[in-house]
Amino acid sequence: MSRAGEIPERDLAKRAGLTLVEVSALLSVIGMLLAVAIPTLARTLRASKVAEASEQLDYLFRAAASYYAVPRADPQLGVVHCLPEAAGPAPNLPSPTGAVVDFTLTQGAATWKALGFAPRAALRYRYTFQPAAAGCWLAPPVSASSLSIRAEGDLDGDGVYSHFELLAHAGSQGKLRLEPVLHIYDRIE
Repeated sequence: MSRAGEIPERDLAKRAGLTLVEVSALLSVIGMLLAVAIPTLARTLRASKVAEASEQLDYLFRAAASYYAVPRADPQLGVVHCLPEAAGPAPNLPSPTGAVVDFTLTQGAATWKALGFAPRAALRYRYTFQPAAAGCWLAPPVSASSLSIRAEGDLDGDGVYSHFELLAHAGSQGKLRLEPVLHIYDRIE
């Protein structure tokens, strides 16, 4: 029996905790939220990793197009349009977690400098700049690619690389024409 003004002990027990049904319902709701949130978060993280490659490749293409657009005088050929020498892969090993790279200390440093390629953010990919012919010997072919720009990265640290590649063609009057497709190999590796 309870004294006057006191709450009976069995009523206190009911108010102090949750019933098994309430705990089960709460865990079910939390489980459903996690079932939706975890895959969404994983897709978002992977998309951000893939975005780096396409952003940097786009930057390198725009830099190469600007470089190629500047006419140069050659005593034997007259006015020509050129690309810098091949560079990369830089860095030698990509980092799955990302690393800040000083491109002035990598293979092809003069090319990276000529293109203004010096990302300040941590990179997960290694980059390669590969013209079909060195210097000013590009001719505007219709079928062959004049320039390949690649990004390769091991996004999950398993030793298998994802490959992203932009291809461009030397055009007339100092224009590089970009193929409309970003070539992707082993995107999910």
